Amino acid sequence: MKYVLLFDFDGTLADSLPLCLDAFEHAFAEAGVSITREQIQELLGPPETDVIRTQTSAPRAVDAFYSYYEQRLDQIKALPGLKDKLQQLIQDGFQLGIISGKASRSLRVSMEHLQIADSFAFTAAGNVYTPKPDPEALQAAAKQFGAEIGQLLMIGDTDADIGAAAAAGATGAAVDWFPDYEPEPLKQQPDVVFHSWDDLITYVTRNR
Repeated sequence: MKYVLLFDFDGTLADSLPLCLDAFEHAFAEAGVSITREQIQELLGPPETDVIRTQTSAPRAVDAFYSYYEQRLDQIKALPGLKDKLQQLIQDGFQLGIISGKASRSLRVSMEHLQIADSFAFTAAGNVYTPKPDPEALQAAAKQFGAEIGQLLMIGDTDADIGAAAAAGATGAAVDWFPDYEPEPLKQQPDVVFHSWDDLITYVTRNR
């Protein structure tokens, strides 16, 4: 069995949390909302538009978020050699998808900035499919790839990623591979943990 590899974005393919938090702080300040960085972090998971609307309905807050985020895309830190790593997986016959809680706009510009958009045959944003831990996007990926649910490997850093895999009946892999980023402790039990890209390659190679 060859896995279909489904990746989360934030905290998995790229260390983008600091930029996201900065953009939220800017957006809420523009809308006159008093909120701490820690409180913002507790809201993360759904698309950024939904996060903003938990605190304000001011359209300028959404505009401020995207303006700030898109002007500072160079702050996103991808895994070293990410583009080449993804292309190698494709050359080895793996099918790749990305399932993110980010809204379509921020996910698209982030992927384009990192030059990885062409690596993914399936892309699910949090405003198009029901956000994780709902399994809807994983089920859609299985259908598009013509794969069994058991062939899906959902790779992410949060309980939402692992929970979505469990809800779908897929394999859930947690990652802890950014040296300067420590994921929130998981409450969900992953099927496997990857501490490096080599861990991922070893796992998917042994389990084909």
